[in-house]
Amino acid sequence: MVSREGSPACKFALTDAAGHVHRLEDYAGSWLLLVFHRHLGCLPCREHITQLREHEDELAGLGVKVLVIAFEAGPVTQAYVGETNLRWPLLVDESRELYVHYGMLRASWWRIWGPATLWAYAKLFLRGRRPRKSGGDVSQLGGDVLIDPNGVVALQHVEVGPADRPAVEAILDVVRARNGTD
Repeated sequence: MVSREGSPACKFALTDAAGHVHRLEDYAGSWLLLVFHRHLGCLPCREHITQLREHEDELAGLGVKVLVIAFEAGPVTQAYVGETNLRWPLLVDESRELYVHYGMLRASWWRIWGPATLWAYAKLFLRGRRPRKSGGDVSQLGGDVLIDPNGVVALQHVEVGPADRPAVEAILDVVRARNGTD
């Protein structure tokens, strides 16, 4: 995987679940966190969104805008927004061009269903979380990309498997360090 950190962010024009188009330039001058879902039924992805939402006020206070990106379109996106009460835009990248640009390709069966994933799912099951049905590609990798106010990639995290997401605190630390507020 090629790291894009330090490089200009990839321009995009993606439609959200409500039909509005979002472009990279719409977020110029702000921090932008792109959260790529593996598929909309992915429990660890949903848990990552929950963890980000627990820091929603701090993210907003630091000037971080959040966009959630999925490749699934149609009723499944509307259902996801409703189930999760998602307040951030859910953008649809059906062609997966943005996924590919940031190195989020498909993973092998072992990477998707290895011990780390099984352990992550077991912990989530014990906390009462249940998977949702999704017609999505379960071999798709996800990740997080943090873009600074100048449009430069400050952090690129491509997951090794479904259980591999950056800690929210690590994302906040990058923003704080660059803002001079750490």
